[in-house]
Amino acid sequence: METYNVDLNTLVNSNVDLISGRAFGEKEAEKFHIMDHVNNNEKIVIYIDDQKVKAINDSFIKGFFSDVFKILKTKERVQQIFEVEGNDYFIRLFHKNWTILEALYGSSTNPSAIS
Repeated sequence: METYNVDLNTLVNSNVDLISGRAFGEKEAEKFHIMDHVNNNEKIVIYIDDQKVKAINDSFIKGFFSDVFKILKTKERVQQIFEVEGNDYFIRLFHKNWTILEALYGSSTNPSAIS
C-alpha cells in the first residue's frame, strides 16, 4: 500500500493559525485529491504540528471527510486508510468527528447516506 502525506501545516501561516470551515475542508480535500487516493487504496497520513496549527474546527473536518464517508461509511474503514500524526487533542478531535460522520453516512437506512 502506497502512502500519501497530507500536511495540514501548509494551511496556516504567521497570521492565521486556525483551520476552519466546511467549504474550506471540502476544497482542501479536492486540492489534496483525497478521493483519488482513497479509490487507489493508498494509506493517507495527515500531519499536524501543534506549534503551527493552534486549532481545527469540527466543520473543517466534516467538510474534508464528507465524501470519504459517503464511500467508506464506517470509522473503522476510514482508520484503515487514514492516520493522524499530531498531538492527542488533534487525534481525538478527528476521531470524534469520524464518529459523527459515521452516524450520518454509515447507515444504509439514513437518507443522508444516499450518494
